[in-house]
Amino acid sequence: MLIQFSVENYRSFDKKVTFSMVAGKGNELEDHVFNRSNMSLVKTAAIYGANASGKSNLFKALLFMKQFVVGSMKTMQSVDEIPVMPFLLNDESHKNPSSFEVVIFIANKLFRYGFSTGKKEVLEEWLFEKECKPKSQEICLFKRYKQTINTRHPKFKEGNKKLDSFLRENILYISMLDKFNGTISRSILEWFSDINTTQSGTDLSHTIVLLQNNLVHQEWIDKFIQKADVGIKGISLTKEPLSEDVINGLRKIYDVLIDDDKKSPFTNDRDLVKTNHTFFSSSDNTYKTVDFDMVKQESEGTNRLFSLAGHLYESLTKGKVMLIDEIEASLHPMLVDIIIGLFQSQESNPNGAQLIFTTHNTGLLTNDRFRRDEIWFTEKDEFGATDLYSLSDYSPRKDASYNKDYLRGKYGALPFVNLEDFISSFKKYQESE
Repeated sequence: MLIQFSVENYRSFDKKVTFSMVAGKGNELEDHVFNRSNMSLVKTAAIYGANASGKSNLFKALLFMKQFVVGSMKTMQSVDEIPVMPFLLNDESHKNPSSFEVVIFIANKLFRYGFSTGKKEVLEEWLFEKECKPKSQEICLFKRYKQTINTRHPKFKEGNKKLDSFLRENILYISMLDKFNGTISRSILEWFSDINTTQSGTDLSHTIVLLQNNLVHQEWIDKFIQKADVGIKGISLTKEPLSEDVINGLRKIYDVLIDDDKKSPFTNDRDLVKTNHTFFSSSDNTYKTVDFDMVKQESEGTNRLFSLAGHLYESLTKGKVMLIDEIEASLHPMLVDIIIGLFQSQESNPNGAQLIFTTHNTGLLTNDRFRRDEIWFTEKDEFGATDLYSLSDYSPRKDASYNKDYLRGKYGALPFVNLEDFISSFKKYQESE
């Protein structure tokens, strides 16, 4: 489970900001909290803010960290620069490293892991461990400065000095140790690998792969779609043959982009999702079934439901962290409420899954839907840098009208727009024509 994530000097984040899933004091909506080993964590978090305020950049920061931790041993062998993007709206930040740190809960222990990196090299990296017991002390398993491991705890046996010669300037130490079967490093890489993110509404591939490999029950997907009341009785997977023109085109693109003698990986067909509908035949007074092409014949909302279904099942059954950017996109508010409720319910979420999402839906911003420590805001300052803060920082009353107070500007994180300004600007444009 995620306890805390911090980022500094990345995209719209200049100074260090910290996002936390630690539950605050108080007994509001207690079913929204996991209690694990003397620690309380919230199950969901909603992030509000104006357009371009940095909401999505928080996810991009965590996903960059995931991709670099999981893939640095492989990807950095074929690229010249670490694909980090520092804050660019002042003349100093682009010269400084970008920093990332998580505090996570694995097997009844807390791990604090992070690194600072520039475009060419990892400057610092660290890993701390703490037992989830009262008065337990955090111990440093390792600290790295450039290509030197200058602190190494005897308990961290996988950090064998003999392996240091394999460490390169653009590779993370923990990623390297994983390749040598390090136990602790492997558990941390697996935690990062399990971060679940969704793609666009028409990207059905993740759910398709889960179904093809029997990693999600077909019956669950069918019932999930049925209960969404979109008129679908079930779904099925099939193959659709591609035309020779399409296949030859794909092969030509592959041959140009991949200059080797390997045979192109394209097959003669593609995966197709069919949706099953019932229609009434007036000729013989019977009900029959007709199949639609999910992508071509169903709505964007239906496609998004199918796309989300596999991610939801996987996250809830395996206790993963799930990130959804703009959760309300193409979905009715009642369906959004149900998705959130699946994570907040003990019955459907007994394994410690956490849902973190961005939204503009102020209808969700109520004290019976979220605790104060489940609501976060992003806002840019006068220098264009994103600030991140929680509703708890304002200490509102438990019975406060969060959505009304937010729209009144009490918590900030609103766009500075005025209808009269738009009308005036439009009139001047018309008059100049």
